[in-house]
Amino acid sequence: MKTIALKIKSSDISKYGLEDVESVNFNELVDKISRDLALESLKIAQKYAKATDLSKLTLDEIKAEVQEFRNESSS
Repeated sequence: MKTIALKIKSSDISKYGLEDVESVNFNELVDKISRDLALESLKIAQKYAKATDLSKLTLDEIKAEVQEFRNESSS
């Protein structure tokens, strides 16, 4: 295994809970960043859904939309 040094902004050190860490496994860091990006994407999607009233769709309406999309895609 190889060790490398990374420059990380102070705000990101706090954001990912790395203040008291001497070293971190690369996969752990990737997981932390991936979770943060996924949460950010979810918040954007929720904001868009609310702004366009998609958040008000019922489960039956969602299923109908999905089925319509599948039918269009298969033809």
